[in-house]
Amino acid sequence: MATEPAQTAERASSARTRFLSLVTLVGFVSAVVFVGHETYLAFTDSFVAPIILSPDNELVLQNKMKAGELYAERTKASSLRDSLEQEIAAGENAVTRLGSLLASVSKAPPGGAPSELALWDQRRVLLEMVEQQGALVADAQANLDAGLVTKTDVAKEVHTLSQIRIALLENDRTLLESGLSRTEQGTRIELELLKLQTELRGKSAERAVLGEKLRMLDELEEQLRGRPIFQAMSRSLDVAFIPYTQLEGVAEGGAVYDCLWGLLFCEAVGTVSELVPGEAILTDPWGNQARGQYAVLQLLDHEAAKSKSLRVRTARDAADRGPRDHVASR
Repeated sequence: MATEPAQTAERASSARTRFLSLVTLVGFVSAVVFVGHETYLAFTDSFVAPIILSPDNELVLQNKMKAGELYAERTKASSLRDSLEQEIAAGENAVTRLGSLLASVSKAPPGGAPSELALWDQRRVLLEMVEQQGALVADAQANLDAGLVTKTDVAKEVHTLSQIRIALLENDRTLLESGLSRTEQGTRIELELLKLQTELRGKSAERAVLGEKLRMLDELEEQLRGRPIFQAMSRSLDVAFIPYTQLEGVAEGGAVYDCLWGLLFCEAVGTVSELVPGEAILTDPWGNQARGQYAVLQLLDHEAAKSKSLRVRTARDAADRGPRDHVASR
């Protein structure tokens, strides 16, 4: 009779032992499966470095300075082109007038002109005015480059110089009609005409160069406007730097995860809303300088942007653990 309780106790102890062994086995298998699953995801996920871009961020401020320099460069080029447009228009008008003057000189009848002495005095005064006005044009152009005067002010000085030159040539024509050498005066007018035409060709070429420069500056500004750093000048933006070594697994709509130590207990915190074209050189998730691209993130948990690294999972791998489901369950 005494052996029956002992047998019962022995059977109960054996059952407990088997149960504990089973629990241990299940726990071990679960741990192995968990570690294996997390290891697989760590190898297949893409690691990215999150960045909070705000108007007072150092990178944004540096880019803002560059944008200001770009704007100043474009404004200067545009101002120079407009000034050249006015100078070219004035020069073309002068060439037309000179052409007409040259034709009239070649056909001018002799005699019928005022006193030659007065004409020579007038010519001397006109030559002095051309020299003085030329200096004023140079000063006005320098002041325009320094931002002290407007393009209209420079154009007025250029126009005045053209008018004085034309008056000088009119004086020469009158002198010719007074009996001076028609051939000599015609040659002088032709030389002045050639000089103006040469200046016009040079200014036209310069205008073409400025037009090409403005086109390139406009393209560069358009590219900058599409970059997150430029957009962050006016509003905060959550972005991530993706090294080229991790880029293959990142696509728009990919789930973004924040993990403990970057490896375990990952929680979905948002999605990738946009991949930004163009190369950037920044610090990767492991603290090294690397080449890569920006991606704009749509984070449901903005605190995740303060993590050292985040992980991006393709839509296929994250199908059973969507970002919204994880965040909603927290």
